[in-house]
Order: sequence, then structure tokens, then C-alpha cells
Amino acid sequence: MTEENKPKPYVTIRTMLWRSRELKPFFAESIDTIEEYGCRIIYVATEDPNDSWSYTTGVYETCGKPEIITVGLRMETAKAALNEAVRRLRQGVDLTQGLQTEVIGNVDVEFRAVDPRWREHLMLHTEWFYEGRDVPVLQLIFPDLQNRFPGEPDFDERFTQPILSGGIKHGSMEYEFWKAQGAPDSPPPLLN
Repeated sequence: MTEENKPKPYVTIRTMLWRSRELKPFFAESIDTIEEYGCRIIYVATEDPNDSWSYTTGVYETCGKPEIITVGLRMETAKAALNEAVRRLRQGVDLTQGLQTEVIGNVDVEFRAVDPRWREHLMLHTEWFYEGRDVPVLQLIFPDLQNRFPGEPDFDERFTQPILSGGIKHGSMEYEFWKAQGAPDSPPPLLN
């Protein structure tokens, strides 16, 4: 059997349904990647790299575990961290229980559930793949270089990132991040 004819390990009913449709090259490549590796990582670059974000598509489909998003990491760091998180999910690790070590360098990270409105707003490829279906998402939250998390005493503000799990207030980092990713004339809804 040639490498080209080798069965892909993550073919699902959903990926087969997508294959039955005519897809633009980017979307066909996504289906190929999901079937081959179990997910696709999307990196959304912005003018300010601290406002860029990365997320997975296909994890929930291929192993029943949450998709993952992170904000503010450089592309290569985000890709490595998300791949490591997905590897752990596939091994049965509950990422929401305690801090996770060795996901990003020598610091711990934590994972928190993401409000679905953030998924709808930021994870457009995931929304496309699941056709708007509600799927769980976790946010990978990273500390500063001294392993202090946002909100802890002496946290280095250079590592501040929007937290996508709770409500947002006008003027907050989350509010500004929401607005920056949407139409400037439509204010974000207040999340609970």
C-alpha cells in the first residue's frame, strides 16, 4: 500500500460528509489535516502579536474532548502548546484539573472553559466545521515568567491576556479584544 493510499486514522462521519461537498482548497486542506492528525490548528495574526490567537478544530470530532484556544502566544509557541494539550487530552488527561506542567517551557498553564459566544466570535473555522453546533472549548492560560497568573500579586502585566470564560465589562481588556475582532460599529454583548 502506498503512502498516498494509506487510510487516515481520524476519518469520521463529519469529515466524510464534508468530502461529499465541493470545498474550496483551504477547507479541503483542513479536512485532510483533521483526518490525518485529528485536528487543525488555526493561527489568526493581528497587527499586535499579543492580540493574535490560535485554536484547534477537529479535536471534539475525533476524540470527544474540548477544542482549545489561546490568546497572545507567538505562532510556533501556540502551535506546540496546542499540540501538547491535544496529545494530553487524547491520553485521557483532564486539563481542567490543576495546573499543567511542560506545556510551554518551564512554566505551568491552566485551562478554563470558554463562553460559547467567544467561540462563535473568534473560532470561525471551528464554527464552520461543526456547522454552528455547540462544542466545548478550553482556553489555555499562561503565566508570566515567574509562574504568576493574571490576577495574582506581582503578575507581570506584559503577559496579560483576555480571559474568555466570564463576563466582560466596558473598558476591560476583554471588551477591547472583542471590539477589535468585530465590526467597529457593533459593541460586544455583555457576557454573563
